[in-house]
Amino acid sequence: MYKNLIFDLDGTILNTLGDISYSVNLALNSFGHKANYNSEQVKALVGSGSKQIFVRALKDKQVSEQELEKILGLYLDSYAHNHLEHSFPYEGISDLLSSLNKQGYKLFCLTNKPHAIAQSVIKHFFPNIFIEVVGQIEGYPLKPDPTLLNDLFDKYNLIKAETLYIGDSDIDMKTANNGGLAVVFVSWGFRIYEDVKHLKPTYKADSAKQLEAIITQ
Repeated sequence: MYKNLIFDLDGTILNTLGDISYSVNLALNSFGHKANYNSEQVKALVGSGSKQIFVRALKDKQVSEQELEKILGLYLDSYAHNHLEHSFPYEGISDLLSSLNKQGYKLFCLTNKPHAIAQSVIKHFFPNIFIEVVGQIEGYPLKPDPTLLNDLFDKYNLIKAETLYIGDSDIDMKTANNGGLAVVFVSWGFRIYEDVKHLKPTYKADSAKQLEAIITQ
């Protein structure tokens, strides 16, 4: 049924919270905003692009746009050099992606993570698995806007009825809905099912084995 698989990155195939929280804390503390986010706490900040991390973290403080941009710049610089230290694939995901690739499925990754970092982590953890990895690119809107998703369809002549989107957040469910795709919500990531059920995901997977069964049905 499905031939093309479009995966989100953070919270879907990789747990990146340890590396993100390190650079978030460094950036905030460097500008006098005391922060000690752990991996669990930083979940609530991520998902809508790097800038929104700090918009959310500093929502109760009076911070100028200029200072916000400086904090963001320090975060991006730190994260560019520290994104492989504490990140790891979720249980069963590495084997699943390898198996799907060998079976001939076309795998893509679409994420709001900065483009260069997205490509770096995928190359490190999942080499030679994905046909293309697309992250945040200057001048292009972030998910859930379907622009970059539609670009993949145009570039590779994908058929929507043969394509499945896999993600862990409301942003992913909205992206799939905006692109007219069936979507799997994976419950091991950064959000819980109650956060997305109003968006009516097509499927729900609680493990890599359940995800495989959905894909290969």
